[in-house]
Amino acid sequence: MKRGTESQKSLIRKRQKNFFIFMLTFILVVGTQIMPVMAATQVELDTANPDSKNNTTLNPGDTVTWRFPGSTYIYNYTVTYVYPDGNSVSDGQEQSGASGGTVSVTVPELSDIAPSVSGTFDHWVLTSFIDGNGETGQLTLTAVMKTEAPSTPPTPPTPPASGGKKTENKGPELPPHEHHYIWKVTREATEDLEGEELYICEGCNAVMYRVPLSAAGVFIKNSINAIINAKPGATVEISTRRWLTFNTAVCDALSSRPDVSVKLSYLEKGHMGDDLTTYIPAGTDLHPYLNDEGYVGFLCLKANFPTERKSR
Repeated sequence: MKRGTESQKSLIRKRQKNFFIFMLTFILVVGTQIMPVMAATQVELDTANPDSKNNTTLNPGDTVTWRFPGSTYIYNYTVTYVYPDGNSVSDGQEQSGASGGTVSVTVPELSDIAPSVSGTFDHWVLTSFIDGNGETGQLTLTAVMKTEAPSTPPTPPTPPASGGKKTENKGPELPPHEHHYIWKVTREATEDLEGEELYICEGCNAVMYRVPLSAAGVFIKNSINAIINAKPGATVEISTRRWLTFNTAVCDALSSRPDVSVKLSYLEKGHMGDDLTTYIPAGTDLHPYLNDEGYVGFLCLKANFPTERKSR
C-alpha cells in the first residue's frame, strides 16, 4: 500500500513538472510574439508652410506624407538622401495629378541607400521640402552619423612590489576645460548637395548642434545673381538637373531687369526624364504664375512659354 502511494506521488510530481515546462515554453513563444512594437512616426507636411517640419528627426520605417492639389499635369516628386562625404542619392516618382492625392514616403535605412558608407548611422533629418505650384515636390533627408567617443587612454602599469621606475603614459590627453562653442560651416551647400553647419567646441571639437544648409537656397541665390548681374539685353542661361521651381525672389529679380531674357534648362522630373529648355522672353512678368505658396513650377512655365524637348 505504501509503495502504491509513493508511485502515485511520483506520477503527480512528473505531471506537474511537464505542465510547468509546457507553460514556460508557451510564455516564451507566444508571449514574445505579442510584445508591443514601437510604432513608426508619421510626419505630415504642410504645402502652405513647407519649412514648418525642417530639422525633424526621422528613423527608418517612419513615413513622410503630404497632399497635392488637382492639376492638369502629372505630379512629380523627388526624394534626395544626403549622406556623409557630400554624396547623395535621388529617387523620383510620379502620380496622377488630375484629382489631387497624397504622397507617402517611407524612410529607409542608410544601408539600403548607400551600403558602403563608413561610420555608424544614427538617424535622418528632414532638411528641406519644396512644393512647386502643385506640380512637383522635392523632399531632402540628410543622414546623421553617430559621433564616436574618443578612446580612453590606457591606464599606466602599476610598479612592481619590489620597487622599480614608474612608467608614465605619454599618450595624447586633453586637459579638463570649459567648452567654448562657435558656429562653423563644415560643408558648404551647392545647388546639388545640402551643406552642414556645426555648433562646435573650439577646444575639443565636441558638437552640440548640427544645422543643414539648404541646397535649394543656393540655386535660388545663383539664379538671382545671374539675372541682376547680366549685361544689358543679355540672355541668362540657368541650368539645373535637380530643381523644378522658382520662388518669388527670382520673379522679383526678373521684373527688375525687363531687358533680360532667360533660357531655362532642366529635367522634366527634377533629376530624371527628358531634357527641357524653356525660353522666357525679355519683359516677362512671372508673378501671375506664382502659386499660393510663392513658387512657380518649371512645368507651369513649360505650358506657357516656348519649350524644346530633347529625349534622353
